[in-house]
Amino acid sequence: MKKIIGGFLLLYLIYLFIFNKEVTFYLSNISNIFFIKYIASLFPFILITNLFLKSNVLIDIHKFLISKRLHFIFDIFTIILIILIGVPGNINLLNYLNKTNIINKKKYNNLLSSFGGISFPFIYLVILIDHQIKYLFIIILIIIQSTVYLLSQSKDKNQPINYYPYKIDIIKHSLFSLGVILFYLLTLSSLYLMFNYLPIPYNYFFNGLIEFSINSINLSNINSLTSTILLCFLLSFTSISLILQIKSLSIDFNITNYIKKRAVIALLVTFIIFLLIWKYQLQYLELMKKYQH
Repeated sequence: MKKIIGGFLLLYLIYLFIFNKEVTFYLSNISNIFFIKYIASLFPFILITNLFLKSNVLIDIHKFLISKRLHFIFDIFTIILIILIGVPGNINLLNYLNKTNIINKKKYNNLLSSFGGISFPFIYLVILIDHQIKYLFIIILIIIQSTVYLLSQSKDKNQPINYYPYKIDIIKHSLFSLGVILFYLLTLSSLYLMFNYLPIPYNYFFNGLIEFSINSINLSNINSLTSTILLCFLLSFTSISLILQIKSLSIDFNITNYIKKRAVIALLVTFIIFLLIWKYQLQYLELMKKYQH
């Protein structure tokens, strides 16, 4: 395994040496996106979550809701946090819930694979900020993710919950999460030349499967049915970059289950949105014909 990793690293270094000028220019644009848009949309939610864990507010909320037999409200609250923070910021939250036996490994992976994708603020405030299907996509994505989660949920015996203060350095963990994002963002974005020979928008889509950020933004700026459908799949599935970020931080990450479930979610979301857009276009064409007559 070490030899394989070493071989890939050697090829990557040769690639950077050959295409140094192109990659350097491209990564300068990526860096601007990270420091201007990533930090603004992600850091507040990562910081707030770490404050929750540090102050033990999450434990107090769980104790109160359990005492009132309102387990489902805590589940909804957890899901909202996972969606808002996105990967990799929500891994600290899931790791803590798993350590205290509030959730078991099955539920850990079910929550992560169903809702652990691109953060809601980045989708809403950056990628789809002016896109015409913004609200349609978000609603359908949440419905599909929730359905997949509920269908995958299994009833297990209750485990003893071990409440204890979560040892966390708020600033250190928050900055580390952003550091992981920046590392994989720059490393995998540098491989953009692999698919850059393809015509637009397919080059953005395949590059987006490796690292989604700049490519999904580029796709969202193209006003066509093809780019919209590709964008829907990309935002629903996530990317290799996010998968590696999870792998770097998660203690019980089932990568096979994650990829399968995200693929199902992406296909369903994309198919439903395609049908709705196609139906809308047909209705629009029929109205135009009646108007012309």
